[in-house]
Amino acid sequence: MPIGVVPKPHSTDFHLVTDHSAGDFTLNNNILKADSSICLDSLQDFEMALRAIIACNGHTPTWLFKSNVSTAYQLIPMHLLWQVKQINTFQGMRHVNCNMTFGSHSAPKIWCTFFGLVVWIAIHILSFPDILHYMDYAWLLCSITPFWQF
Repeated sequence: MPIGVVPKPHSTDFHLVTDHSAGDFTLNNNILKADSSICLDSLQDFEMALRAIIACNGHTPTWLFKSNVSTAYQLIPMHLLWQVKQINTFQGMRHVNCNMTFGSHSAPKIWCTFFGLVVWIAIHILSFPDILHYMDYAWLLCSITPFWQF
């Protein structure tokens, strides 16, 4: 599987990328597109939640919180049988990437399934009903002071 590097935004560092669509026996060809589709929250969903809070409380939310968890995306460990397919050869040495990589058709669905569970916990266990997520961003609308501010 071909690898390359791209510059990281606002940095002199580089990010390793793998091309799961290159070659005769590509990894992405083994993943059905139907198995990789996801439904994401949108700005329209955010707008509806914001309007509902204003209609209910008569004012804008006390807190508006946005988080970027993009580094967590690559911390999800992959199954051992998939790791074998993610072996990169560089300067004669083989390196196994044990975690999820960018470039796989299934990576967004795996990530959104995991992050959806985190959001479900925030909604149903921590009682934050107005939390939304779009890939590696989360938004929280809160009309009360969050527990971490007490």
